[in-house]
Amino acid sequence: MKLKKTGILIIAGLVLSICSGKLLFDTQAYEHNELNIAILGVFQTILPGDKEVKHQNPYFYSQNTFNLSAEATYYSTVSYDAKEKVNIEGKLIKNYKTGDLFKLKIDFREDQGLIYDNTFKAPIQLTSDRVVFYFYVTNEKIYLVNPYIYNEQKKQVYIGLNNEMALTFFLPTDQKIIANSEIVCQEEILHVVDEYGGVTNITSKNEEVEYGRREYNQSNGELSFHEDFIWEKDKGLIFYGSAYRMEAEILYLNAIEEIE
Repeated sequence: MKLKKTGILIIAGLVLSICSGKLLFDTQAYEHNELNIAILGVFQTILPGDKEVKHQNPYFYSQNTFNLSAEATYYSTVSYDAKEKVNIEGKLIKNYKTGDLFKLKIDFREDQGLIYDNTFKAPIQLTSDRVVFYFYVTNEKIYLVNPYIYNEQKKQVYIGLNNEMALTFFLPTDQKIIANSEIVCQEEILHVVDEYGGVTNITSKNEEVEYGRREYNQSNGELSFHEDFIWEKDKGLIFYGSAYRMEAEILYLNAIEEIE
């Protein structure tokens, strides 16, 4: 058995060394490569994720896998405010030195929670980086990880969304993952106005931490996007909301609870 496993790893190593970065990872946004997907499937099977949560945060979950339920209100092809009860799957992806990386994915019913491109042929998950979340969790802070990694030297965007192998490959250290993330939970109050006029606030009261981000149109000053998280101590995420412009393409998750 050990010899067989060693042989598989040797073959995997040879394939990995032959394949270029472009073969293994999508490097241009919204491009899909069937061979890339097949190879990633093999390597994700051979190289399993970490199994033990090593950093405990009272506002997050202590298990390596967990399930949540929520009352969802969202934009879909049939309604601007479709409503349904949804499940949210959470799992540990990788242990870093000072934090753990988790993935949370909202499971809508089939054919729901979809918008279409201008050909009306290719369904796209409701603003996909609002349906799949990556959180880097330390003992004191929770970061929302941007799954799109920009390489300044090559002037390319690498896509880690639904591609954890690529995400962890391009963000291999705590420093790099933090640099590509934003704090969405901490007990210290935070108020930041960025160079584009975007406003981020974090407040803490009665064992709840509220995060809010507001982005504005540079030309007319109107609200272009907002996003909110509410975390409760010893419980986890209890609310999420986001929308474009004046409540367009909404996604609200109320009454989020862990399923035992």
